Amino acid sequence: MHIYRVEQVSDEMVTAFNKLLPQLSQKAKSISKEALEEIISSNNTSLIAADHDDCKTVATLTIVFYRTPAAKRARIEDLVVDRDYRGKGIGQALIRYAIEKAKQAGCAGIDLTSRPDRTRANRLYRKIGFNSVKTNVYRYPL
Repeated sequence: MHIYRVEQVSDEMVTAFNKLLPQLSQKAKSISKEALEEIISSNNTSLIAADHDDCKTVATLTIVFYRTPAAKRARIEDLVVDRDYRGKGIGQALIRYAIEKAKQAGCAGIDLTSRPDRTRANRLYRKIGFNSVKTNVYRYPL
């Protein structure tokens, strides 16, 4: 397994993302090469990928860095591991990579959200050391 920050978008990468995104959400739309390039060109966003031994991208996450008056923070978004590769430690390795990057960036903490019905994912987050916080998440659709 090889985990890395995506620095260049290939057609194969676009294909991999478009296979993974529907596994993340049924509402996920396909993503273009230009959209992925926009993500990797941002100073505040890193796209992290995991390739399996057969050299194909089987998992990704996005880490977002942001500054508030209180602290510099990070957030993990859109973590997805291909269903054929789950249970092999790939998701955990991706998260640990993101945690290390957040530490290196001087962040005070790293957040993520997960639906309650994703029991295996939630168990993994607690195992790694994430704590559930008492808060309400609100979203205003645009």
